[in-house]
Amino acid sequence: MKRLDMLFAALFVCLLLIVPLTAWAEEEEVPDEYVMNDVRATVHLPDKWEVPPGGWSDWDFKCKSKDGFVEMRLWYDDFQVEPTEQQALGWIKMHTLRLKKHEAGDVNSTRMEITERHGRTTAEMDLTFRFDGDGPLGVYQAVAFPAYAKVIHIAMMSNQKNAGKAKTALDFFLENLDVHKEAEDVTELYGEGVPGMYGRVDGRPNFEHILPDGWRVYSKSEVGAVAELVKKTGQNKLDKDLCWAAFEPTAGDIDPDFMVFCEGELLLDKVDQYSWDGIEPIVRDKFFGGTSIEVEPADKVVVGGRLGFMYHPPARGSETLMAVAAYESNKVLVGWARAGQAGSSVEEDFAAVLNGTRFTGPEGGEQPIGGLGGWVIYSIRYRPTNPAFIGPVVLVFMAFFGILVILARHKPKELEDY
Repeated sequence: MKRLDMLFAALFVCLLLIVPLTAWAEEEEVPDEYVMNDVRATVHLPDKWEVPPGGWSDWDFKCKSKDGFVEMRLWYDDFQVEPTEQQALGWIKMHTLRLKKHEAGDVNSTRMEITERHGRTTAEMDLTFRFDGDGPLGVYQAVAFPAYAKVIHIAMMSNQKNAGKAKTALDFFLENLDVHKEAEDVTELYGEGVPGMYGRVDGRPNFEHILPDGWRVYSKSEVGAVAELVKKTGQNKLDKDLCWAAFEPTAGDIDPDFMVFCEGELLLDKVDQYSWDGIEPIVRDKFFGGTSIEVEPADKVVVGGRLGFMYHPPARGSETLMAVAAYESNKVLVGWARAGQAGSSVEEDFAAVLNGTRFTGPEGGEQPIGGLGGWVIYSIRYRPTNPAFIGPVVLVFMAFFGILVILARHKPKELEDY
C-alpha cells in the first residue's frame, strides 16, 4: 500500500509540473513584428500569417499565410537606386531568374508601373508563371523602393485563385513596414565636378574627372558597400584622402559597374610616344611583378591629353581594367574599373573618363623632363636619333676634335732655343 501511495504522490507532482508548462506554452504569443537590423526596418505580420523556422534574419525575411496559399519574401540590395522604368526592367529580369531558379516555367511580365506608395517612389511589377515548369498558373507580385543606402524588395507568390489575397497582403506589408532610415537625396551626386566632393584633402589628388551619364559618386552611407567593390578590383582599401570612386546604379542583385581613381607615387622618365614602349615594362613590373598574375603588355590610352597605360588583368567572372598615367615629378594616376555583368559598357565609360581627365596641379600636372641632365638621359634612352639631340652632340664632338687638332699642330719649343 505504501508503494502505491508513493506512486500516486509522484504522479501528482509530475502533473503539477506538466500542467503549468503546457498552459504557458499555449499562452505564448507569436510576435507580430520582426526587426531586421541590416535592412534597418521592422516587418509587421497581418492576421493569420506566420514565419516558418529560419524565415527571419537581419537581411532576409520569409513568411506565409497560415493556409499556405500565399508566400512573402523581403530582402535588400546594396546601393540606393531610384526606381525608373529602365531600372524596373532590370528588376523584372532579376525576378524572372529567381523564379526559373525555383523551376518555374513560362515566366512572363504582365505589369510594370512606377508609383508613389506611402511617400516612396516605388516600382510595381507583376509576373505570371507555371509551378514546376508546366503546372498550375502562378502569380508573382513585387515592389522595389529605395531606402538608406539600399533598395528594399517585397515579393508575393500565390496561385491565380489567391492573387487578390496576395495583393491585399502586399498592401498591408507596404503600409505597415517601419523603415528606420529613409532614402537620401542623391541627385547632387550625379554630374560634372562631383568627384571633388570626395577623396580630396588640401587639393589632393591633383586630378578631376567628368562622370558618364547615369554614374554617380557614393554617399557616406554607402562606404561599406563601396569598400567591398574596391576589394574585388584587387585593392585592399579605399584611401579617402587620395582616392575617389563612382558607380552606375544598377537594378538587380548584381554588382554595379564601378571605377576608382587614386594617387600613387612612381618615378618615371617622361612618358610620350617615344618613351612609352621602354617605360611600359617598368610600370607593369611595378604593379604586377610581385604577384602570381600574368598580365599582358598594356595598350596605349589617352589620359587627359597624355599617353597612359591600359591593362586587362585576368579576373574571375567580371571584366577588370587598370590604367596608369604619370603626372608631376613622381606621381601617377592609377585607375581601376570593374564590370558588374557581361555585356557591360564599362570599358567605353572608363576610356571616356580617362580621356576627360583634368590635371589640376602646377602647370596642369605636367610631367617634367628633369633639366638638362634629364633631357640628355631621356634622349640617349629613347630618342638617340633626334636631330635636336644629335646636332648639339655632333657640335660638341667637332669642337672637341678641333681642339685636339690645334693642340697637335702646336709643338712645344726645344730646350736649346732658350
